[in-house]
Amino acid sequence: MKHKIFTLIFSLFIFIQLFGQNIVIKGTVVDSTDSKPIQSVNISIKDSYIGTITDDNGHFRLSIDTSKVKSRSLIISHVKYKLKKINFGDIKDREKIKLIEKVFQFKNISIYGNINEFEYKQEIRNAVTSISSASFEDVGNIDVTDVLKSEQSIHINEKLNGEKNISIRGSNSDEVVILYDGIPINNNYSNNSDLSLINEDILDHIDIIKGNNVASMGAYNSSAVINLVPKYKQDYLVKFNQQFGSYNSGKWNLNLHKDLFGVNMFSGIGNTSSKLNYVDTTTNSGILNTSSDITAGLSIPFGKTFKDKKQHNIKAIFLQNERKYENSQISDTLETDQTLMNLKFHKIFKNIGESSFYFSKQNSNQAHSWVYNDSSRKRILEDNTNIFQGDHIYDTENISIFLAYQNKKSKISETYNENTENFQRSNNNISGGLQFKNNDISSLFDLKDVQLSFKYENVSDSKIELSDISAISDSIKDRWHEKSFMISTSFIGTPKYFLYKVNFNYFSGFRIPSLLQQVTALRFPITEKNNTLLTEYKSNLEIVNTLAINKFDSNILSEILFKFSIFTNSYQNKMRMLHLKGSSVQYFDNYNDAQIYGIETSVTPLFVNGVCKLNFSASKYFIENKLAFPFKPTSKLATGLIIAPKMFNFSIQFFHESGSMGLFVNEINNNGVLILKKMEMDSFKSLDIQLKKEFKLWRFNTYISVSGKNILNDKMVLEGIALKDRRFYLSGGIEFK
Repeated sequence: MKHKIFTLIFSLFIFIQLFGQNIVIKGTVVDSTDSKPIQSVNISIKDSYIGTITDDNGHFRLSIDTSKVKSRSLIISHVKYKLKKINFGDIKDREKIKLIEKVFQFKNISIYGNINEFEYKQEIRNAVTSISSASFEDVGNIDVTDVLKSEQSIHINEKLNGEKNISIRGSNSDEVVILYDGIPINNNYSNNSDLSLINEDILDHIDIIKGNNVASMGAYNSSAVINLVPKYKQDYLVKFNQQFGSYNSGKWNLNLHKDLFGVNMFSGIGNTSSKLNYVDTTTNSGILNTSSDITAGLSIPFGKTFKDKKQHNIKAIFLQNERKYENSQISDTLETDQTLMNLKFHKIFKNIGESSFYFSKQNSNQAHSWVYNDSSRKRILEDNTNIFQGDHIYDTENISIFLAYQNKKSKISETYNENTENFQRSNNNISGGLQFKNNDISSLFDLKDVQLSFKYENVSDSKIELSDISAISDSIKDRWHEKSFMISTSFIGTPKYFLYKVNFNYFSGFRIPSLLQQVTALRFPITEKNNTLLTEYKSNLEIVNTLAINKFDSNILSEILFKFSIFTNSYQNKMRMLHLKGSSVQYFDNYNDAQIYGIETSVTPLFVNGVCKLNFSASKYFIENKLAFPFKPTSKLATGLIIAPKMFNFSIQFFHESGSMGLFVNEINNNGVLILKKMEMDSFKSLDIQLKKEFKLWRFNTYISVSGKNILNDKMVLEGIALKDRRFYLSGGIEFK
C-alpha cells in the first residue's frame, strides 16, 4: 500500500514538473491591410518540427515544452505573405499578428485560387478548390462550364438543346449538387441544373467541393458540390458585355450595382443565341438555341461588428432563366423556364456560435415535343418547390458541432399525350456533425482533427387523385427512409517553409430517385422486367494529400502547390441515365452493382511574383463495367499557362480526354420496350487560346478579348451535328465606375 502511494505521489510530482515547463501561446493572424483573419498560416518554432496552423478565424494555440526546444522564436509563414519572426515574450494572449502581403495580385488573374478562406465549417476539409472571378471575368468565356473544364475531374456534358451540366469522377450529372450562395438550385423533377444559364459576370468565386459532402443539406449524398457565390459588392456601377462567335452565336450581358446606406444591391440581364446546321446535308435544317437570364440580389449587414463581421446579415437572391430549343431536322422542340427566390438570414452569437436560416421558393417548367415513328409526342412538366433550412455551428478551440434541419415540399405535374399525373413529395432531413480538433502539432507528422457526421432522410410521395389519372401513379413507391454516415481524419506537418496535409474520408450513403426519374422509368421501361427504380447505395473511401512549398529565395519561382487524391466508389443499384438517339429525351434505370477507382493529381507553380502561373492536372479512372458509367472518359489531362503583366492578359490551355463508351436508345419496339445500342466515342484533345487587352480612361474601363476554342480539333460529328469543333469568339465590354 505504501509502495502504491509513493508511486502515485512520485508520478504526480513528475507531472507537475513537466507541466511547469509548458507554456501556451495564443494569437490571431490577420491581414495588415484589412485586418481580416488568415487561415492555414504555418506557426512553427525556429529550428524544430513543433508547430500548428491557424483555423478558419485566424486563431492558433500552441503548447510548448520549453525543455525540448532551444529557440524562443516563432516562424510565421504563408505562401501569400511575407515571412515573420517573433519572440515568445512579444506575443500577448489573443494578440493580433499582422502579415504583409508579398505578392502583387493583378486584376485579371487568380493567384491563390486553391487556398482561399475556407467557408464551410460543417464540411470535411478535403479536396476543395476555389476559382476567383479574377481568373474568368471578361476573358471571352461562353458560360460557367468554360471556367470549370480545366479541373481534372470534371467532365462537361453538352446536349444538342444547348443545356450544359457536369459530372465528376464518373458520376451522373444529377449527382452533382449546384448551389447558389449555399442554396441548392437543381430542379426538383430531374435534380439537374443547366450551368449555361448562369450569369458568370456577377459571380465572386466558384467553389468545387469533391466527394460526398455536408456542405449543405441538399448536397449530402452527392458526388460533388459546385457553389456559385455572387459578388454582392461590385467595383462598378454599370457593366455591359457583348460577344460574337461561330455558328451565328451572340451573347450580351448588362449588369448594375449600387451601394445605398450600407445595402449592397446588384442586378443583371443577359441573352444568348446560336444556330448549328447539320453537316453533309442539302437541306437548311439545323438547331436553334436561345436563352435569357435575369439575376438580382441584395445584402444587408447590420448590428455590432464581431470577428470582423456584422452580427446580422440578410441576403436575397432572385434568379430567372428561359431556354428555347428547336431541331427542325427531327421536329424536336424544348422550352424550359425556372424561377428561384432565395432569402437567407445569418446571425453570429458572441458565445454560442453561428446560425443560418433560409427559405427558397423554386418553380420549374418544361415543355418537350418530339416525333418518333411518325407519331407526335408531347410531355409537359411543372414543379413548385418550397425549401426551408435552419442550421447552427458551435465552434471552439477544441470541438466543432454542426446541426441542421431541412424541410422540402414539392408539387410536380406531368402531362404526357394529354394524360396528366400530379404528385407531391415531402422531404424531412436531419444532419449533424462533431469535429474533434487538435491545433498543437508537436512532431513532423501529427493528427489534426477527427470528424463524425450523419444524415437521416424521410421522404413521402403521394398522388393527387384526378379523373384522368393513369396506372403509373399506383406503381410509385410512397415512402422512403434512409440514413448515412461519414468519418474523416487528417494528419498535418508544418516544417518551417511548407505545409502538408493528408485527409482520410470514409462515407456510406444513398441516393433516392426523384419523382421524374420514377415516372420516366415506369412509362418508358428499358427492359421488359418491372422497371421501378430503387434506392442507390454508395460507399466512398478517399485519401487527399496537399503540399504547399514556399522556400524559394529566387525572384522567379514564388510558390508550388501539389495536390494528390485517390478514391474508390462502390455502388449498389447503380442508377443510369440514357438518351434517345438524336434527341434530348432521357431514360433511367437501376444497373448492376458497380465500382470505380480513381487517381487525381495537380501541380501549380507561380512565377515572377504571380505574374505567370502554370498549372498541370491529370486524372485516371479504372472502371470494371463501362456500361454502368455511360460516356464517361477514363482519363483526362489538362495543362495551361496564364501570363498577366500590366499590358495584357494571355492564357493557353491544353485538354485531352480519353474515349468513352455507353448505350443510347436506338428504337422503341411495339411493346414500348427500349432497344439499346452500344456506341463508342473517340478520344478528344483541344487547345484553347485567349488574349485580352484593357483600356482605362477616367471612370471608364473597356476591354477587348479574342479567343479560340478547340483549336486542334477540326470537327467531331455526333448524329450529324458538329460538337467540340473549332470555334472563335470576339468579346468586348465597358465598365463605368
